[in-house]
Amino acid sequence: MSRSSTSQNPKKQSTHSSEYPLEAFHNRQSKISVAPRLLGLLLFAALATGSRAQTLTTLYSFSGTVSPPNGSTPYYGTLVPDSSGNYYGTTAQGGAHGDGTVFKITTGGTLTTLYSFSGTTSPPDGATPEGGLIFDSSGNLYGTTSQGGAHGKGTIFKVTTSGSLTTLYSFSGTVSPPDGATPLCALVLDSSSNLYGTTAQGGAHGDGVVFKITTGGTLTTLYSFSGTASPADGATPYGGLVFNSSGTLYGTTTQGGAHGDGVVFKITTVGTLTTLYSFSGTTSPADGSQPFDSVVFDSSGNLYGTTAEGGAHGKGTVFKMATNGTVTTLYSFSGTVSPPDGATPFAPLIIDSSGNLCGTTSQGGANSKGTLFKTTTAGATTILYSFSGTTSPPIGSTPLGGLALDSTGTLYGTTSQGGAHNLGTVFKFH
Repeated sequence: MSRSSTSQNPKKQSTHSSEYPLEAFHNRQSKISVAPRLLGLLLFAALATGSRAQTLTTLYSFSGTVSPPNGSTPYYGTLVPDSSGNYYGTTAQGGAHGDGTVFKITTGGTLTTLYSFSGTTSPPDGATPEGGLIFDSSGNLYGTTSQGGAHGKGTIFKVTTSGSLTTLYSFSGTVSPPDGATPLCALVLDSSSNLYGTTAQGGAHGDGVVFKITTGGTLTTLYSFSGTASPADGATPYGGLVFNSSGTLYGTTTQGGAHGDGVVFKITTVGTLTTLYSFSGTTSPADGSQPFDSVVFDSSGNLYGTTAEGGAHGKGTVFKMATNGTVTTLYSFSGTVSPPDGATPFAPLIIDSSGNLCGTTSQGGANSKGTLFKTTTAGATTILYSFSGTTSPPIGSTPLGGLALDSTGTLYGTTSQGGAHNLGTVFKFH
């Protein structure tokens, strides 16, 4: 399938290009800008950060080959484990047709490509899966593709752990009815087996939507973003959603709101949306700009997240939103090499058993290739690891996705570049 226009997905310049989306991000010319969408998030039980030295191991380097069908360039998804400790994820490119894959990897580094997307319209196969996956109670996986499908605007799919894929819905991007386009996020599942997510484009105003879909494929658009300043409506939601304890969904938009720099919002499952905070991107006070992924709750109901720009140095922030809606910038990234500070965080945060926040930055650090970091709720930040992007040893670079954790305290994640073939990696940090 030919996809000559890149307007369907501003994050991807070419199916086979090694150029990553940060360049488009910093050269944004229109309302839909970059490349990111992260992904998923995990609230985990323990993070081993004691006195012992921690090391990063590259479990797998993607090669992008067609035969065997190996993926390349894993973007914004968080790896999701099964009951046996295997992890599942997506790559945005590579595979048998060059349009991305669903993969399974063991903790020992054995990777299996379960499905290769082709981007065809008949049958309506998706292309370019950029978000993560989610399991249902029966062990099936669900996810999204940002392109492909019957109308070329992306899909929602179901795939078994043996690799049998069903396209549940193909987005069309129409204004009436207000159908979304370009979903970049992982989905979230409620207790009735309904799935919820966002699209970065489409809807009644072209600025993205929040949707609900049954596992049988019936989709309802709950809300269409308009990007207006008054009322302070958001625009372009790249990230996924998260439920609070009362069953209300929370998320972010990368643009729109009172200052055009993105918002934090909440929405009921019937579509009533409230903008909780509009980012301004100012340096004093050090307000963030462009939040790209989902937020995470602590046990007291406070929200935490990241912005890819803004803050005291313009390199992004870690923020806290109190239950009364007050937003505090906990940390502003500077992107310096020495000390090795990160820059441009796209992925969601996770919270360890001590209440520390952990995440990734896509740039900055000792080698300007991205970092793993830890931040206390008081804002004290430690860089745990700086990626180098080398081929020998095969170290990744530019991590865009979230982190997962196993029962031993080992973190698992992906990088979008670097490794043995410079097409991304799966790593563990322990």
